[in-house]
Amino acid sequence: MEEKGLIKEFWVAVALLIHVSVSVPFVVLHGITAACSDPTNANFTQLLMNLSGSQGSCLEIGDNGQLTSIFMPLTQQAEIACEKVKQMKELTQGYNIVGRSQGNLVARGLIEFCDGGPPVYNYISLGGPHAGISSVPTVSLSLILT
Repeated sequence: MEEKGLIKEFWVAVALLIHVSVSVPFVVLHGITAACSDPTNANFTQLLMNLSGSQGSCLEIGDNGQLTSIFMPLTQQAEIACEKVKQMKELTQGYNIVGRSQGNLVARGLIEFCDGGPPVYNYISLGGPHAGISSVPTVSLSLILT
């Protein structure tokens, strides 16, 4: 009887270890006037990979994330994000989303409207304007002119 209990405990431990060791990849969606290549976003994505042990990437919308985040409609940004996650082989079994600032609105569009995309397991919202904004964010003129 005692041997059966030990065998059962062994298989429960193995199952738990397998479950814990399987990591879910994630994508980061940045905010307005930012880009994945910015040191802040690149370092943040790397920090999350180091802490979670999961594969992660910052998802850039358009050729210039800074300008795209200002001038492209959010619905179009969500459509582009949807097509990108569909093409990422590492996300086919599902993924997590980390949204920062305006990136949360793109993330919500991705979750709600990305038909045929891989499943989203968890959505983490950091500083998202889900209830709207009280003022227009300051945008540097030099960003628009460069």
